This record gives sequence, C-alpha cells and structure tokens, in this order.
Amino acid sequence: MEIVAKRSATLQGERKVGFDANVMVAIIDNPTFNSKKIDSMFDMKDTFFLQEIAYNETIKILKRPPFEYSHSKEKVDKFLKKKNIRILGKIPSHIPTHPTLGLLIKQCKEKSVDFHYPDIHIVADYLAHGVNKAYSADKTFLQIAEVAGIDAEDFLKLDDKQKEGIKRFLQQPFHKSP
Repeated sequence: MEIVAKRSATLQGERKVGFDANVMVAIIDNPTFNSKKIDSMFDMKDTFFLQEIAYNETIKILKRPPFEYSHSKEKVDKFLKKKNIRILGKIPSHIPTHPTLGLLIKQCKEKSVDFHYPDIHIVADYLAHGVNKAYSADKTFLQIAEVAGIDAEDFLKLDDKQKEGIKRFLQQPFHKSP
C-alpha cells in the first residue's frame, strides 16, 4: 500500500504568478512549451510576473553564440509582451530597507533551508509584490518560496494534463480575503 501526501494551498486575494529564469528560458527556447496550449495560459493581464533579476538572468542564458545581448533582450521582451508577463522592479537589496528580504533570510536560517542569491532576493521581491504562486526548476528556489509561504511548483516536471489544470485554476473566480 502506497501512502501519498499532497499539499493543498488556499490562495486569497489577487492571483499573481511569478516565474524563475529557468522556466522562462524553457518556455521561450522549447517549441513544446511554446505552443498554442501554453499560449492560452497567458491570456490574462496583471497575473504573470518576472522579477527584474530573473529577467536579466533569462536574457543572459539565452545570449548564446551567435546571438548578441541586444538580440536576446529583444527576443525576451517580445515574448513577455506577447504573453502578458510583467517585469517586477527590484526592491533595493539593502536588508535594512528591504524588510521582506531580511525576514526571509532569517526564516530560511531558522528552518535550515539553504539559500543563495539571487534566488532569495527574487522570492523576497515576489513576496513583497504579493505573488502567491511561483514556478521554477531550481530546488533551492522552490524551497525558499515554500518558506515564504508562496505556493511553488517545478514547472518543468508538470505534464500536459497538469498544465491544463493550472490554466483552469487560473481562470476560476478568486475569493478575496475578508
């Protein structure tokens, strides 16, 4: 007999979804992910976000020979615009002026969760901007997001049925907290 534990998250307020750079690279670079089925996931405005550090990482990763930075940036910018993905500005990294980052570092240390920059900064910015769902393929990013209380999943491990479920979930009416 196999026992399977499943985590359930109840999201309250506005639906906001953040992506790590590795997910953006996979979606932009892989025709399987860059399909009409995936396109339809991004129909909603002000729902999908890419933090500024993750945005710059995406451009750098996609900047492979023979492409220059400007070509890679243009490709990413065009994709983000087409998919209604907004770039979230970086909150200053000085811990005294970025209480969310300082608190998240403290919580990760208390829970013995390894963290590194820039992932902890990206997650802290998502938390500060009210992002309540995040996708990454990076185990550390996912653990940090979980500590932050952000529902996080490994997007690259999802099958088509799960991706379709995400689309349906995002289209459901969302209940505001009292």
